Amino acid sequence: MNITVKRCLYGALMVGGLWFAGTTAASAAETSGDDAVASGTQAILDVEVPVTIGGNSVSLTGDSSSEGSTTSAPAEAPASEPATTNGDDGVGSGTQAPVTISVPVTIGGNSVAPVGDADSADSSTEAPAPAPAGEAPTTSGDDGIASGTQAPIDVSAPVTVGGNSVSLLGDSSSSDSATTTGTDSSATDASGATTSGDDGVLGGTQVIPGIDVPVTIGGNSVSLLGDSSSSDSGVSNETGGTTDGTDGPTDGSTTSGDDGIAGGTQVTPDVTPPVTIGGNAVSIIGDSETSDSGTTTEAGTTGTGSDSRSTTSGDDGILGGTQIDLEGDVPVMTGGNAVSVIGDSETSGSDVTGGTTDGTAAPTDGSTTSGDDGIAGGTQVTPDVTLPVTIGGNAVSIIGDSETSDSGTTTGAGTTGTGGNTTSGDDGIAGGTQVTPDVTLPVTIGGNAVSVIGHSETSGSDVTGGATDGDAGSGDTTSGDDGVLGGSQISPDIGLPLTIGGNAVSVIGDSEATDPTVVVPTDPTTPVDPTDPVEPTDPTTPVDPTDPADGTDGTDAAVSNDGAVSTDGAVSLAAGGPSARAADDGAEGLAATGSSGTALLLGLMSLLIAAGVGLLARSRHSLDIE
Repeated sequence: MNITVKRCLYGALMVGGLWFAGTTAASAAETSGDDAVASGTQAILDVEVPVTIGGNSVSLTGDSSSEGSTTSAPAEAPASEPATTNGDDGVGSGTQAPVTISVPVTIGGNSVAPVGDADSADSSTEAPAPAPAGEAPTTSGDDGIASGTQAPIDVSAPVTVGGNSVSLLGDSSSSDSATTTGTDSSATDASGATTSGDDGVLGGTQVIPGIDVPVTIGGNSVSLLGDSSSSDSGVSNETGGTTDGTDGPTDGSTTSGDDGIAGGTQVTPDVTPPVTIGGNAVSIIGDSETSDSGTTTEAGTTGTGSDSRSTTSGDDGILGGTQIDLEGDVPVMTGGNAVSVIGDSETSGSDVTGGTTDGTAAPTDGSTTSGDDGIAGGTQVTPDVTLPVTIGGNAVSIIGDSETSDSGTTTGAGTTGTGGNTTSGDDGIAGGTQVTPDVTLPVTIGGNAVSVIGHSETSGSDVTGGATDGDAGSGDTTSGDDGVLGGSQISPDIGLPLTIGGNAVSVIGDSEATDPTVVVPTDPTTPVDPTDPVEPTDPTTPVDPTDPADGTDGTDAAVSNDGAVSTDGAVSLAAGGPSARAADDGAEGLAATGSSGTALLLGLMSLLIAAGVGLLARSRHSLDIE
C-alpha cells in the first residue's frame, strides 16, 4: 500500500513539473508524432554571444585617451514562432534540429598606448540590428521513416572593428571615424521551410545552413615608432552590409518526396562573408595619413528572394528531386588605406565602391526539378560563387613617399539569372540531372601608388570594372522523361574580368600617373571556324642519275716556231716564245709555256736604246778630244 501511494505521488510530481515547464515556455515548439516511433522530435538550440568592447583606454608607461566613443550592442532578437512538425504513424519522421548561433563582435573607440601616446575621439561603432524572427519551419513525414526531417542552421558572426588607436613607442590618433554595418538578414524564411515526405524513407529532408560573417575594419590608426593619423574615414556596409538583406525566399524551400527513398532532399547552404577594409593608417618608423576616405559596399544583396525558391519533386522515386544549391559570396574591398614603412604615405579623397554582388542572384522562380517515379531523377547541383575583389585608392611606401588622391575605383553591377534551372526526368534513371556551377571572380585594381625607396604618385585616376555577370535568361531546361540518364546537363559559367589601371609603381625612383582612364574591353566575338586544310600529295620516287660517259682522249698540242698550221685543225702560233693555240671540232683552246713574247720585245727595245745612247755619248766624247 505504501509503495503504491509513493508511486502515485512521484507520478503527480512529474506531471506537475511537466505542466509547469510547458506553461513557462513562451513560444515552445509544437510537434505531432501520434502513434509513431520517435516522430516529431525537435532539438532547438539558440545561442547568442554578443561581445562589445568600446570606450576603453589602456596605457603602459605613457598616456592614453578615449573620448566620446559610442559602441552600440545589438538589441535582443524577437522571439520566433514555434516550429511545427508532423510525423504521425512514422518512424523518426518530422524531426527538427533548428540551430541558431549569433556571435556579434564589436570593437571600437579604444585607445591603447604602450610607452607612448594614443588618442581616440568621437568614434562611432554600430553593431548590426538583430535578425527579425520569421515564421517557423514546417515538416510533414506521416507514415514515413525519417521523412520530412529538417536541420536549418543559421550562423551569424558579424565582426566590426573601427575608431581604434594603437601606438607602440609613438603617437597614434583616430578621430570622427564611423564604422557601420547594416542590418542582419532575416533569421528565417518568410513562410518557413516546408517539406513533405509522407510514406517515404528520408524523403523531403532539408539541410538549410545560413552563414553570415561580415567583417568591417575602418577608421583605425596604428603606429610603431612613429606617427599615424586617420580622420573622417567612413567605412560602411550599407544594404550590402546586410548580408542578404532579403535573402529568405517568399514561400521558403519546398520539397516533395512522397513514397520515395531520400526523394525531394535539399541542401541549400548560403555563405556570405563580405570583407571591407578602408580608411586605415598604418605606420612603422614613419608617418602615415589617410583622410576623407570612403569605402562603401553598395546594395550588394546576394539575393532579393524568389517567389517560389527551390522546389523539387521526387514522388515514388529514389533520390529523385534532390537539390544542392550552393551560394557563396565573398566580396573583398580594400581602399583608402595608407601604409608606410620608414617613410611617408598619404591618401586623400579616395572613393572605392564595390558593385552589387549579384543584384538579383536568386532566380525569379527558383530551381525546379521533377523526378517522379525515377531513380536519382531531377537531381540538381547548382553552386553559385561570387568573389569580387576591389583594390583602389591605397598608398604604400617603403623607405620613401607615396601619394594617391581622388582615385575612384568602381565595379559594376551584375545579375546572375532570372528564371532558375528546370529539369524533368519522370520515370527515368538519373534523368534530368543538372550540374550548373556559376563562378564569377571580378578583380579591379586602380588608383594605387606603390613606392620602394622613392616617390610614387597617382592623381585623379578612374578605374571602372564592367558588370560581373549578364542576364542568364530563364535558366537551363532539360527533359529526360522515361529515359536513362536523359536530359543531363553540365553548364559551367565562369567569369574572370580583370581590370588594372591608374596605378603608379616605383622602385628606387619616381613614378607618376595622372588622370588615367581605363576602359573595360568589350567581349570578343566568336571566331570563325577555319576551313579544313588540303591533304598534301605523296612525293614521287626520285630518278636515279645516269653514269657519266667516258670522255675521249685529246690530241697533243703542236708547238712550232715558224707558225705552221697542222692538217688536223690544230693551229700553232709562235710569238717569240713557245706558245701554242689549237682548235678542235669548233672548240678553241689556249696554252702558254715558257717566257712571254711581249717581254722579249721589250727587252730587245731596251738593249737597242741603251746601245744608241752609248754610241751617242762616245761620238760626243770624240768630238771634244779633237
